[in-house]
Amino acid sequence: MFFHRIFISFCIQIVFKRQGAFGSIEVDDSGLPEFGTSPGGDQLLSTRGNVYIGGVPNPNMMTQGLYSDGFVGCIHSLRIQQVGPINLYDNALSAVNTGPCVK
Repeated sequence: MFFHRIFISFCIQIVFKRQGAFGSIEVDDSGLPEFGTSPGGDQLLSTRGNVYIGGVPNPNMMTQGLYSDGFVGCIHSLRIQQVGPINLYDNALSAVNTGPCVK
């Protein structure tokens, strides 16, 4: 798990990749990705409900007390596989505490 808070005022690129149980995260084409493996036999990114991008309605409840605060920042040009950029404003089921990204 990553427990690192970043305070910046400029755009960065974060790339998440997953194939089966194996995943990686890389920041700004650093060439130094972090790798991980999902526990158990799960091979798919599956969910019984919605997928939250950027935050959840109640971080404390949704993370069983692991986090008390949600994401603060701007998500711009989200791409999932070969689809994108996804317009989160037009395609979100719902949103709270959101506003336009300031570049």
